Amino acid sequence: MPGPLIRESVATLRGTSVAVGAQDAWYEDGEYTGEDAPSLLAEIGCTDVMVGHADRRARGETDELIAKKVAGVHRSGMKPLICIGEAEHLSTREAAEHAVRQLDSATRELADTVALRVMYEPAWTVGAAAAAPDHVAAVCAELRQRFADRGATLTILYGGGVVSGTYTDLIAAGADIGGMGLGRVTKDRELLADVLCEIQETAP
Repeated sequence: MPGPLIRESVATLRGTSVAVGAQDAWYEDGEYTGEDAPSLLAEIGCTDVMVGHADRRARGETDELIAKKVAGVHRSGMKPLICIGEAEHLSTREAAEHAVRQLDSATRELADTVALRVMYEPAWTVGAAAAAPDHVAAVCAELRQRFADRGATLTILYGGGVVSGTYTDLIAAGADIGGMGLGRVTKDRELLADVLCEIQETAP
């Protein structure tokens, strides 16, 4: 949720099962001009924070800073949603290795056994077609296998080029995902309704 809309969204959604999250947070409390401290976001009702989105990586956020933000959000009691994904179209094997490296780096300051929430969003799919279902399924499977060895549990969302039918295709291909990251879909009420109904009807 964009920062200016957080308080209103929290008030509107109070009493429902819908959580409100921020699009970013700084990694520690204090007076950092232009940055939102984790404790402030938690105080106004945020329960989740997106960290490491491709847009922010493209503007210079480093793996080191992303790891600090993930740890800071976790310490605040909120849940980080860690964004990973290749910037350019890679082979499935290369994409899987890239995703593993990104998630490993982002969680370097967390305990191995922590429950992780991840959004796999290949940047090259944003505003274009979704990645091939088999590609997504293979990347998700590799992430689960590699982090199971650390004792971590993963909830994985898929984002990028999502339209009606994307979720159904991913589930049919065996992608073990717990939901979707919806971007431009939310700007079209009819499309959003179609996608939400599809997820509700198709979810395992």
